[in-house]
Amino acid sequence: MTIDTYMNQIIQKAEGNALAIGPTISMEKALQENATITICDVLSKNNPSDRKKSFFHKRPKTFSFKKMRKTFHKKTKDIIIGDVFELERYMKTFIRDSIYITKGNIYLFVKDTNYDLDLLMKRYQRFDVTCEKEKVEDGIVLKVTVFNAKNHYWKEKLYYIVDTIVDIADIIGDALVS
Repeated sequence: MTIDTYMNQIIQKAEGNALAIGPTISMEKALQENATITICDVLSKNNPSDRKKSFFHKRPKTFSFKKMRKTFHKKTKDIIIGDVFELERYMKTFIRDSIYITKGNIYLFVKDTNYDLDLLMKRYQRFDVTCEKEKVEDGIVLKVTVFNAKNHYWKEKLYYIVDTIVDIADIIGDALVS
């Protein structure tokens, strides 16, 4: 079973409000075909080759991950599907924001079988959620169940500072080793 087939099975069972960040083409088709999904927001990189070349064309509006809480309000999403490589840059804020806006499950997938999801799982488990790792043929899928998770303002700020310090220490350590 590949990531696409695994995620398509989950998408077919999903219902309600969904958010997909960096889905593959087959996942987008499955999201469109599922009639039980009422609202589906898809955030992905636009390919400039798909657009018509025109002097007067409008550039597509980009999404700011800093405004994620304002755009999608508290506990409005039933399912979030995301590619870890698309989210890697925003992971410190995405973890807390995804828990804030989700009332169901979060599925994060990686197409690299050697990718280490332990740090990501540790950061999610701070918020008292359950994490399960599923290995498939061409990658790993992380399932985070967020039914009873609660956000605390001061804990989020503390975790953000700790994560920033850990990231800086990793960068300094990598620089000293090389």
